[in-house]
Amino acid sequence: MYFAKGQNNCLFIFIVIFGIFFSITAIGIDYLFNNSFGASTPINVKTENQTNEALKIYSIVFWDNEWNGKGNYAYFDSNLNPNEKSNDFWFENDGTKEFWIIAKNQKKEIVYLEIFSDNQQSYNLNIINQNNIDPIKTSIAKQLTSNLDKSLLIRKVLILLNYLLMSLILLSVIKKTAGNN
Repeated sequence: MYFAKGQNNCLFIFIVIFGIFFSITAIGIDYLFNNSFGASTPINVKTENQTNEALKIYSIVFWDNEWNGKGNYAYFDSNLNPNEKSNDFWFENDGTKEFWIIAKNQKKEIVYLEIFSDNQQSYNLNIINQNNIDPIKTSIAKQLTSNLDKSLLIRKVLILLNYLLMSLILLSVIKKTAGNN
């Protein structure tokens, strides 16, 4: 059914090995570069959710103050339940003008936004509900974090598809070798 001849069997094995190697390499690279690996000026942030709702924690770094979507990069930290502390959260801050720490609730509303422009390397933040958040910065943060949420969802689906394809390749190899015996 697959490759019946012995010469084609070598081609099949090569394709399987290449596919598995490529899949494992893609997953490893995604995991490696998802962290702040090799960052020249990393920022370490620890957060504690002191609200009564589950929150998603983000940071956005800006290389210019135009906030037009070109000079910034958004990072996702974690989901925090009420009164839960986050692990160390690292992101790159090389050459930036400022960075924001943002918390969104389950309704995708910005409930916390703090702006930093100093050059500290470590922050311990207590996330509380803020009532006086600048509406312009809130809309910018909402747009950038929504774009990040979409890209994270796409990446998660692609990684799951990668695992599925690896499983199908392995199942076809097992089926082929079991059929040859």
